[in-house]
Parts: sequence; structure tokens; C-alpha cells
Amino acid sequence: MLADDKDSAKALAIQIYSHFTKNLPVQGTLYDEADFKAVVSVINEIEPLIPPAGLLTLGGIVMMKRPGCPYDENRNDRVAANTSTPAVITLFGLLAKHAIAGYSESHVHTKMMHLLRQVLTQNAHSMTVEEMKPFLEISPEISWLGRAGMTLLNVFQGPETPYFEHETSLSNQGVNTVTNQALVALLYNCFDGGPDGGGLDDVLVGQPYADGFDELTLRLLQICRAGIKMDMRRTDVILVSQILERMVHIAKVEAGTERAQHYATAIQAVVQITLPVVPNILDKNSIYKALGTKKNPMADDGFYNFCTVKALTNTAVPLESSEAMAALEQFRYNVLLHLTHVSPTFHKHGKNFPYVDQKHIAALADLCPNALSAEDALKPLNPKGRLYLLKAMNHGPVRNTLMSADLKLSKEVFSQDLGL
Repeated sequence: MLADDKDSAKALAIQIYSHFTKNLPVQGTLYDEADFKAVVSVINEIEPLIPPAGLLTLGGIVMMKRPGCPYDENRNDRVAANTSTPAVITLFGLLAKHAIAGYSESHVHTKMMHLLRQVLTQNAHSMTVEEMKPFLEISPEISWLGRAGMTLLNVFQGPETPYFEHETSLSNQGVNTVTNQALVALLYNCFDGGPDGGGLDDVLVGQPYADGFDELTLRLLQICRAGIKMDMRRTDVILVSQILERMVHIAKVEAGTERAQHYATAIQAVVQITLPVVPNILDKNSIYKALGTKKNPMADDGFYNFCTVKALTNTAVPLESSEAMAALEQFRYNVLLHLTHVSPTFHKHGKNFPYVDQKHIAALADLCPNALSAEDALKPLNPKGRLYLLKAMNHGPVRNTLMSADLKLSKEVFSQDLGL
């Protein structure tokens, strides 16, 4: 410890904090490797003695001045490891550990998320999953909290929104549809320039996106084995669906190979990591919620639903692994229920540009017949949601089974159909 007496130690920590925040190098200059390691060592010592907001301010400014720190033009590129990389990883863990607590004290969290994402983007290949864990675990929450923030040196870095397909169109809603920034960081770390343009055949063995996709998949498997959850929010659904779509394509086209077996396991891992466990879907726990906004931005454009259905349709194919197929159906089923739950709210906001989703709901329902045929399949939905889903579904055995299981609901469907 810095001092034996607790009060003296705290006073000394405050002095150190004040000294560093007043005497840091000016904007545009960086620490050399030795000085950076020394400063991080001091921050590590005083961590228990200063409040989270103070630690985030100090640590964030120091991190912005790490050796070789690429600014905006290189913010999504890997950086070569150097002697200060372990200190970068140590400081990354400290900042992620206190990022949510700092939110309750100040608005420094709005500046922190972009910095954490940038550091993970540049250094994920040099980190273990345990070293990434503090940021991975808070990423669903902090991605939303910090969606519109500036960096600590007041250089704007909006959230990144990469996709394998339709990136330009999917990114046009801005910060309110921000995807999980830890997942984004892993994508940029694995794919030079990002994943945009990586079609289904491009991830097959020997093709240009294959190595990057294998590296991303290995990371996701390690995350799952570590028991880390990164529950989906909003447009995460599209990105995760596109990842699953490519994994399924590999497992199908390369069936009988060791790589296909590896991807069957990876499919189950991705579903386990990203799919929230929600016994009853409510406004506050829906994956499509947009807390703190007057209107859910995802209600503006049915293109999000189109992209989701397109990707998930390609996951509903026969595979050698029955476990992978079951996991995929559970994923599609849960996306269907969450989309159905928010649909009435989305329709209320569609006065100028009517929100249309009945055909998307019907298409998703067709993709999960086994899950919908199970007992209490619609239990997570409220009565309004159950009625809406049944009305949107295509006529057939599954719809008949659901209606037979709930005579009261069946009566309401008939009454509405007849205009009574």
C-alpha cells in the first residue's frame, strides 16, 4: 500500500490523482512505454482509494495517451504488441470494472464505452478471454448507455455498427440502434476493415473471410466456455443472425469434415451467449426495448425485420447435429416472441410511415414449428401478444394446435376475423 494509515493513504491518492490529471501530456502527445507502465502501476495502487468516476477520468485520459495509440483513422485496426501491452490490458480491466459504477456518479461512462471498444478492437488478439471478461459482461448495458458519447479528449467516436451484409442501410438509424460494442470490437479485430462484404460462400474453407471467421468463432467458443453472457439488444439480433447464418452454411456445405463439427458446436455456443433467458416478455426486458427514447427507433423501418428473417431463414436447414438444429430453432422462436411483443407499440409510432411486420412474424413462425407446438409455447407473451401472433401466422397445423390449446384465444381470433 501507499501508506499504512488509511486516511493518509487516501489523501496521498487524491494528491496523485490531482497531479496526474493536471500534468498529463497535452493532447496529441503520447507516453513512451516505460512511462505508461509506471503510470498504470500507480493507478493500480490507488484504485481502492478514489471513487469510480475519478478513476475512470484519470485512467481514461492515460489510456488515450498509451504508446502507439492510433487515433480516429486507425481506431479499428489491430496494433502490434509491445512491452506496454500488459499495462494496456491491466488498465482496460480496471476501467471496465468501474465503468457501470461510474455511470451512477457522472456521465463519464458516455465517454468510456468508445475507448474500451477501441482498446479491445486493437488488442483482442493479445488478450485472454478472462482479460476481456470485465468489458464483455457489461457490454450489453454500457453499449446503450454510452451510445452518444465523446472520448475523454473530446474527439467524437460514435458507436460502430458493422454487419456482414447491408451495412450501409442498417447503420442509417444512428446511435439509437447501436449494436453490442464488445462484439463489434471482436469483429474488427478478426476482419481487416470489418466484416462487410463477407457473403455466405466467403467464409467457406479457402475463401477470403474463412480465417477471420474461424478466429471469431474460436473467441466465441472461449467466451461460452467461460460462462460469459452477452444478451442481445436491438440490432444485435441482425448481427448475431448473420453470424449464425454463416456458421450454418459452413456446417451444411462442409458436412462430414472436422470444421463442420466445430461449427455445429459453435452454433450452440453463440445461442447460449446471446439469447437472454426471459420467462415472461415485458417492455423492460424485451430485446427490442429502447429505454430513455421517446420513440423506439427500430419502428421506423421494416428493413431490420427483413434482414433478420432473411438470415434466419437460411438457418432453418437440415444439419448433421440435432443439437445445433434445436439451438437454432430456440433462437428463432425467441426472436419471434420478442418481435411480437413490441409490435403493437411499434404500430402506434407508424403514423407517417406505417410499420408493417405481419409478414415477417408469419415467416418467423414458419421457421420454428417444433418450438411453437410445445406445451405452453405462447406463455412468455401477454394475451395481446398471443392474439397478435395467432392472427399474423399462416394457416396450418401449428396455428391449429395453438388455437386448440387455448379456446378463449381461439374465440377472440374468430371474433376479430368476423369483425364482431
